Amino acid sequence: MLFAKSMARTLVWIALVASMASCAALPPRTDAEIAADNSLELAVTHQLNASPNLYARHIDVSVYKGVVHLGGYVFENNDLFTAAQVAASVPGVVSVKNQVQVEVFGRGGRR
Repeated sequence: MLFAKSMARTLVWIALVASMASCAALPPRTDAEIAADNSLELAVTHQLNASPNLYARHIDVSVYKGVVHLGGYVFENNDLFTAAQVAASVPGVVSVKNQVQVEVFGRGGRR
């Protein structure tokens, strides 16, 4: 039992160090790149919210060097694809990394 706790603690520390090292490996952005990414993030968020076929309230948007990262959740399978298509249609988007999840029974009840 003691060995299992020790091993678990070691694995947690390894995971923590690895995640910190991966964040430190990203190259720094210039002020112009940061401003462009912020502007693009606002544009993508606006387009997602303006889409009549998508409930985007729970979709998170972040941008790094023109690559849009979508997170959060939606309630329908089609919304996964619609969110990526809408984000990709915004001028300036290099690519879209879609990590949105479908919330099963997400509307607070059982089917």
